[in-house]
Amino acid sequence: MVVGRGMQIDRLDLDLRARTPWEAIDLGFALLREHARAVALPWFGTGLLVLTALCALGFWLDLLVLVPWVFWWLKPAFDRIPLFVLSRAVFGRVPAQRDVWRAAWAWGWRPLWTRLLWLRFDPFRAISMPSDLLEGLPGHER
Repeated sequence: MVVGRGMQIDRLDLDLRARTPWEAIDLGFALLREHARAVALPWFGTGLLVLTALCALGFWLDLLVLVPWVFWWLKPAFDRIPLFVLSRAVFGRVPAQRDVWRAAWAWGWRPLWTRLLWLRFDPFRAISMPSDLLEGLPGHER
């Protein structure tokens, strides 16, 4: 198993073993239940901030009908937040909301633009986005 820089397998808060797909899904839901507050606060905070800005812009431009579509289009930007929180929580360090927002700026815009544009309809987005975000490798190394 290849271990990324800074990853300490001995600090995992879960049993590292091969799992069936159903067990893996159950583990994901259990992690989310355990850390729901840590995931929900930055996710809803960011989402409400963006939704408020979109509604104000839509009202100003008289295009409120487009707000739900634009918000849906921006969904890959919000998908990174729970992934970041749970990836840290697995190692026993649940980040605060401020830490999540600080990390969001460090993730960079280039991977986000690709996720929002030509990779928006990628059927493998749920598989490739976590590795892109957590490993942080540039395109040619990915």
